[in-house]
Amino acid sequence: GFSKLGLRPVQALTVFTEEDQMKTDQPVEIVSAGSTMTGTGLFIDNTERRIQVPSRARIVLPPRQ
Repeated sequence: GFSKLGLRPVQALTVFTEEDQMKTDQPVEIVSAGSTMTGTGLFIDNTERRIQVPSRARIVLPPRQ
């Protein structure tokens, strides 16, 4: 699940515990299974298993083996 995401610390992150959601408008970096996603802003809905990076999103995938 999302608990395995490597979300680098950001200066401001709002967590909605009852809705199981979090968001920020700060630059973000997420590392998971060798892939890195960066961008500005973040919305995670853990219930719906959805991640949105609304601005300047970039994903770097590891090379194929």
